[in-house]
Amino acid sequence: MLYTLNMLNSNLAYQLQGINYAAALSIPIKYLEFGNEHNLSCDPISSTTYASMSKTWADTIKAHYPATKICLVGGDIPSSAPNWISDISSQSINYDALSFHVYPLPSPSSFNVRNALSIAYNTTGQRYSNSHFSNVQSKEVWVTEYNMSSGNTALTNTWSQSLFILAMMDTLIQKNQVTMMLPWAYSGPNAYFQSLDYNNFTMKATGVSVKLINDVSRNLDSCKKINFTPNQYQTYNGTTYPKIFGYKFYNAISSKAMMVNISSTNYNLDISTLGIISSFKKYSADTAQIISNGFQSLNVSSGTSNIINMPPFSVVIVDFTQSTGKMDLLTNKDHIEVYPNPVNNSLKLKNIDANTNCKVYDSKGQLALEIIYNGISIDVSLLDAGIYFIVLTDNKKNSQLHAKFIKK
Repeated sequence: MLYTLNMLNSNLAYQLQGINYAAALSIPIKYLEFGNEHNLSCDPISSTTYASMSKTWADTIKAHYPATKICLVGGDIPSSAPNWISDISSQSINYDALSFHVYPLPSPSSFNVRNALSIAYNTTGQRYSNSHFSNVQSKEVWVTEYNMSSGNTALTNTWSQSLFILAMMDTLIQKNQVTMMLPWAYSGPNAYFQSLDYNNFTMKATGVSVKLINDVSRNLDSCKKINFTPNQYQTYNGTTYPKIFGYKFYNAISSKAMMVNISSTNYNLDISTLGIISSFKKYSADTAQIISNGFQSLNVSSGTSNIINMPPFSVVIVDFTQSTGKMDLLTNKDHIEVYPNPVNNSLKLKNIDANTNCKVYDSKGQLALEIIYNGISIDVSLLDAGIYFIVLTDNKKNSQLHAKFIKK
């Protein structure tokens, strides 16, 4: 849950009251964004005024919620705030991240997929570079809005728009400072209706791409880019961008992958080197296909083969066999001694230092518990009965220790 606080026409006391109410409902207070686009002309606050307000708000909120991460409006805008980041950096504000919003606009008339995708890469990359986040490398960048720009574009709500959003993801996910990416429902007329049809809740183009991203990354905490051999590129209007790209998402015992073909080339891919495949799903459509009924608007197929045929302008989501990950976990890694096993409430660890990061995964590979180990025991009383896998990361020794236990 990301909360965006109203700094333009509200006040700190009222906004804090809302945060406290959410906390009372057991909604985690982990991510807060201070205002929205105040470095643009639409909701302007001067950089010095915004920085001064943010310092007061951050100090107060961190006093109540010290573990909460705070994001400030970020990015230099040449036309309205060319020194925004330097002005904010001149004040000692207790914050963690800067926001970034980007909306490339394809040609408003002719339907040209190659032109649109080249703009997705070019504009996203240029806007990020012009925002000067590299001047504050110690801060994270949260992309709290991104999509195809609003406008009378022929690609609105087509399968091309879904691919456009995934192409933007490909650019943003490779930026070292980016730690959060939230697509926003924006393209075309009736901007707020571009993810879901509010009459029957069917998904549109933005909703489809968001679900694809969520399905491949949910409960997984790391990712790496898939290198295709040889690398395939295409050039349009001076912008060179990939024909096909992909990422593998994973945690200690589970992994998935997404591969996206944004070209007219047909590929037969052998992905056996990425892991043992459990299953895959393939999504494709004519680039002009209007997405009016979610995945029912697409051609969808599935399989279990290591060889996957990817037709032009298609997406594949691969689920790798989790049992293999568990076997690797138990046979190829260093172990820790845990007892009692099976356990009811308190799991004890032998010869493990305090302040070690501890993650507990269930048999489906989903993160069930994450704590900092106190040096004595781990409270597992709230876990459901079943088999669990524990991973402890010792940052000082740059190592991981693993074990399996049974919760009674």
